[in-house]
Amino acid sequence: MRLLTGPGERSADEAFRSAIEVEILSGGIRLVRVRGRLDPRELRRVFDGLLAAARLPVVVEWGEHAVLDAEAVSALVHAAYAAGEADIGFALVGIDAEREQILATMGRSALFEIHPSVAAAVPVGPGRGGGGPAGHRGRRRVCDGGTP
Repeated sequence: MRLLTGPGERSADEAFRSAIEVEILSGGIRLVRVRGRLDPRELRRVFDGLLAAARLPVVVEWGEHAVLDAEAVSALVHAAYAAGEADIGFALVGIDAEREQILATMGRSALFEIHPSVAAAVPVGPGRGGGGPAGHRGRRRVCDGGTP
């Protein structure tokens, strides 16, 4: 795992560092862990670098304390379009009801494939038979059973 950004702001209820961490999972899938309030230019730079480096899926885990504001949504939209144009899987994890409402209010919820966990987003086995980001196909809510 590689820490790509440094210290950030502190939340009102808990001190935490803003960070973008990239981890390479089995099969070369890149897991991007986001937390805190980030510089959207840095987030966009990380996504651009990952998408240009290889045609392998990207899963973005939006951490509990990660701020999903208009600038962060813009960076995600930019990455989703770039991934779609290159036919690279791009999925989101950690999008709770409040964050999904933010995406919907901005008219962007239909753009993303959203999974309940990293495990659900990562394809399994040699045939990639999981529910993961095999390619950008527009938004769909994928659940581990139960209701979406």
